[in-house]
Amino acid sequence: MQRPAMAVLVLVLGIVVASLFLYFDVSITSFGVTSVSNTPAPKGLPVCFESKGCFDAEVAASPLARERGLMDRTSLAPNHSMLFVFPVPDQARLFWMKNMRFPLDIVWINSEKKIVGISKNVPPCEEIHCPSFASPAPASFVLEINAFAADERGLKIGDRVSFPDINVFSE
Repeated sequence: MQRPAMAVLVLVLGIVVASLFLYFDVSITSFGVTSVSNTPAPKGLPVCFESKGCFDAEVAASPLARERGLMDRTSLAPNHSMLFVFPVPDQARLFWMKNMRFPLDIVWINSEKKIVGISKNVPPCEEIHCPSFASPAPASFVLEINAFAADERGLKIGDRVSFPDINVFSE
């Protein structure tokens, strides 16, 4: 093969590989687990509440992972969740349920790792225009769990949350 043809082939292969990484949003978190946002992780980051148990959380720390969230999934396994981590702490947050297929509870968490709000049984939206749900107070983290799980666990505003520190991919 001639040099120019080889260079074009290498360039095309590079573009294909980069596109696959972007499509599947492959990211590596600080605890050493590679996660793929559109494939549920079998065991995730433990997000625990004082004497109320833990959830296994997939981490959405990159802009693309935060944008996709749990979109297009058909369900979320019991005791599983998605933890959204933001590069700028304690700001007002807006979430919507675009392309969701099941309801969720949204737990809003501040930089001190305390619950500052819970939006319960937030309905899915497969319409063009979906309503937004705002954090009732500035939040640094958002935990999405199955609908009614917050009540089943007895989660309340002011409860402490614990999980390992996470590297955040900037906006």
